[in-house]
Parts: sequence; structure tokens; C-alpha cells
Amino acid sequence: MAFLVRLLISAAALFVAARVVPGIRLGEGNRLNTPSDWMTLLVVAVIFGVVNAVVWPVVFWLTLPLTLATIGLFLGRPRSPEETAAWLQ
Repeated sequence: MAFLVRLLISAAALFVAARVVPGIRLGEGNRLNTPSDWMTLLVVAVIFGVVNAVVWPVVFWLTLPLTLATIGLFLGRPRSPEETAAWLQ
């Protein structure tokens, strides 16, 4: 179910990008008016999902040394200076 939701969100984002950003076209001309055009939109959304599923773990492992070196200060929500000082003590 979560994959389907992410797929639909990616498809919606691609649809908006195709409408707003000049030069991005997913169908003939400026419209998505055939089933083939909508299928293209879903295929691109699936490709983006697979790429994100592969890239995220790689980026996580590549940035892990930096995260450990900074004691994880950049993870989670932004902290106020007082909370950061109390956390470091």
C-alpha cells in the first residue's frame, strides 16, 4: 500500500512538473490525453521509485562517517542552542 501511495505521489509530482517547467514533456505536445501518455507517466514514476530505493541506502552509507563524526547533530529536528548545549553535556 505504501508503495502505491508513493507511486501516485511521484506521478502527481511529475505531472505538475510537466505542466509547470518548460522543456519537460511526457506526451505529445503539452497534453497528456492518451492512455499511452498516462502509462508513460506511471512508468517514469516507477523508475523514479526504484532509483530512490537504490540511491537512498548508498547515500546513507556514504554519509554515515560524517554523521558519526558530527555526533549526529544534523539528524532529526533542528535544535535550539540551549537544547544542543544540554545534549552535548
